[in-house]
Amino acid sequence: MKNEKILLCLFSILALTVAILSTVPVKHANAINTTDSADIYVTIATRTMVDITPSNLTYLGMAPGSVGYNFTTDGNPSNLSSIQVENIGSTNITNIWFNTSFPDDSPYFAGNPAAYDAANFITISKENNDAYYFVNRLDFNESRSLVYISAPSTFTNPHYGRFKNASSEYFWVVDASTNCNESGQEILIGDNAHSDSSTGTIDFTGASGYTTVGLMNAVDSTSWGVGNVTGGALDGYCVAVYHACDRVMLYKWNMDAPGATNICTNVDFYTSYNITPRNSTVADVRIHVPYGIPKGTVSTGTLTVYAESVESA
Repeated sequence: MKNEKILLCLFSILALTVAILSTVPVKHANAINTTDSADIYVTIATRTMVDITPSNLTYLGMAPGSVGYNFTTDGNPSNLSSIQVENIGSTNITNIWFNTSFPDDSPYFAGNPAAYDAANFITISKENNDAYYFVNRLDFNESRSLVYISAPSTFTNPHYGRFKNASSEYFWVVDASTNCNESGQEILIGDNAHSDSSTGTIDFTGASGYTTVGLMNAVDSTSWGVGNVTGGALDGYCVAVYHACDRVMLYKWNMDAPGATNICTNVDFYTSYNITPRNSTVADVRIHVPYGIPKGTVSTGTLTVYAESVESA
């Protein structure tokens, strides 16, 4: 019994001690919040970069002699009619122009759609302007005579072909008795289109019904003779004729085409104003499929955009 009283007394003393200690303030170390900072320095390299979206244009089930107003693309089944050209670099883009691929050799009469290049059918207009031009369409001369074409009597070795624009075809005639890249040569282009319902200009012996374009040797591409088309249905184009007189190029938006820098004044940059980084422009696109294309899949062509910055580094 005595031991129990002693133990109870000890517990009472311990409880009293705890109670007293709990009322005594405890000093803690002061918590200190502090900050520091670092400056971030970044410089952006000079880069002129451009991006086309979408990156593929698909035209399905096109009939010969038709115009494709809309295309589809991977990841977007909706019909589109334009491409976005965006400045993804660090400099202002001042000038934009295009280039389209074309066949190396004449695809005519091969009976093979793969001999043709799809990009050779592409036309481009400035946004909402509805003025479509081929970028640089290449056409070849006829491989056999056409009995209904009458060339001038002064043309001792006439070569002729047609500019093919969907259902409209414009005959052209050159004299291959001398090289067609020589200054002083000329090309005659019919003013009236040949189609399935109209003969068009086929007589080049008179003084009217066609446009005469004088050619000059392209110093930047000496194998070509180049001139401005002023008048007729193809007014506003540049025309370039190969020295062998067997192929002719119509171009508008290609500043790298023969004679674009020093002869033809009809050529034009697609844009010639500052497009700041992250800004963009739009190009409206149509495809003009000529008559006489074999059924099947045409070889994939390439539309290339070139961007130039003229600001100082």
